Amino acid sequence: MRRASLTGVVALSLIALGCGRDESADRDPARVDDAFIARIVPHQHIAQALAHAAIRQAKAPATRRLARSARAMRRRTLPALDDQLARTSTSAQLPDLGVSAQQAADEVTPQSLSSAKPIDLAFLTVMTRHDQGALALAQAELRRGRDPAVKAAAQRLAAELTRELASLSRALSRVARRSAAG
Repeated sequence: MRRASLTGVVALSLIALGCGRDESADRDPARVDDAFIARIVPHQHIAQALAHAAIRQAKAPATRRLARSARAMRRRTLPALDDQLARTSTSAQLPDLGVSAQQAADEVTPQSLSSAKPIDLAFLTVMTRHDQGALALAQAELRRGRDPAVKAAAQRLAAELTRELASLSRALSRVARRSAAG
């Protein structure tokens, strides 16, 4: 995805999120679905950018394979989420999903890997944190959302993220074992 497109998606979502809280929006179940979509779409575009950076810069073939897998997952899931975002009304205030910015790993940006040398361990660590945040958002949608299509997308995403987190955990364990042995 071009940087301008990613910037536009992130800007749209931040505008939607920055409007403050409206308690009547919290009581509107459909707005919970909109809030999930407004947060998860830019989140997953950032994950795709992180994976792309690791594909280009990682030294270890295993890290590049994991990054390619992460990018492929986003290529499978993002078109439907992008379509949903295009249909989502973000002009009104959106409810709080009950997932803080810290819990969602909103501090992770495409630039999170820019100064990492070597990038391999940084990618595994940052992507793990970012995926945990995405999983928290998906779980919030599954608990509070009402739109069957959005809930199904959250369920698929949660399953993909769980698999990806397991792969990241195994990779981090291998790195730790090599560090301890070396």
